[in-house]
Amino acid sequence: ELNYHTIKKGDIFEGYEIGADAENYCIYVNDPLKTTIAKADIDFAEIKNVYVKQNDYVEEGDILIEYLYEMDKDTAFKYDLAKRRAELRYENAYMQYMQGKITKETLDGFHKSYVTAKDNLDKFYANEEKYTLRAPCSGYIAKIVGDIVTTSFKRNIAFHICNIKDGLILLYASEDNEIAAYPFLIFSEGAKAELYDEETDTEYKATVDMSNMSFNKIYSEYLDSFYGSGILYMTLELEDNKLPENIKFNQRFSASLIKKQAKDILLVPTFLVETENTANSAEPFNYYVYRISSDEVLERVYIEIGETFDNFYEVKDGLTEGDMVLIR
Repeated sequence: ELNYHTIKKGDIFEGYEIGADAENYCIYVNDPLKTTIAKADIDFAEIKNVYVKQNDYVEEGDILIEYLYEMDKDTAFKYDLAKRRAELRYENAYMQYMQGKITKETLDGFHKSYVTAKDNLDKFYANEEKYTLRAPCSGYIAKIVGDIVTTSFKRNIAFHICNIKDGLILLYASEDNEIAAYPFLIFSEGAKAELYDEETDTEYKATVDMSNMSFNKIYSEYLDSFYGSGILYMTLELEDNKLPENIKFNQRFSASLIKKQAKDILLVPTFLVETENTANSAEPFNYYVYRISSDEVLERVYIEIGETFDNFYEVKDGLTEGDMVLIR
């Protein structure tokens, strides 16, 4: 009993999948060149309250985070006492000046001392304001750098604020993983790609916008804003530069980097095709298969090959859809 394969038309893709497993990744991130980083002007402190999370939209002036402020009461007393003493001395000097007992220059000296003492006290109390961080601009919270969950230690959190359109569809993989890193080394700008959003089951046509080499030239000083050095990077640009609706920062996708692609062509598996040598150096091989005819007779049929894929040939001539080919 012989086995046969039915010749059919179909679509075929040859390329590399990015983001389909844990070896390489495709993610929407903020562009550090278009990002404002907000961080409190303090050393470290315990968190009192966090008012935002990733992908929240904030207006300029909105509170992002409050830290616990521990006032030094001894220092506060010292500055308050110094200010009160300077104030009393100035008031006393003013009375003496009005009585003609001291000069205007001497009075100005007492006034200067009072202003200095008052400024020192105001600056001390102004420190508390530093422990409430407000958004310096409007935009989305693209990234929060630091642990905002644990409350048992002191820290200073950074908030990355960015417009949603000012992001990058970033592909990356460790350069130590040869299999995962290989596509990043062979694809250059303009190569075709497709982006797939599993959440909405939507595909988007795309092209490679920046290869690994181009990316490192532009973002060499910002690699720590992504995933560090020792990583290969690439970015995609969607057709017409239209972002998916409701896209979020840190949203994951899968991407197909297209090496070859064809639609609605006649395909034959490579393992069914035999070859024989020819005397023509331009076409050194003839390709043929064994087809069963309508009267169930096997016949050798020579075929013309078009595109060559990993596991299939495109059939340009010699077979038609529905033909039965012997599996040898």
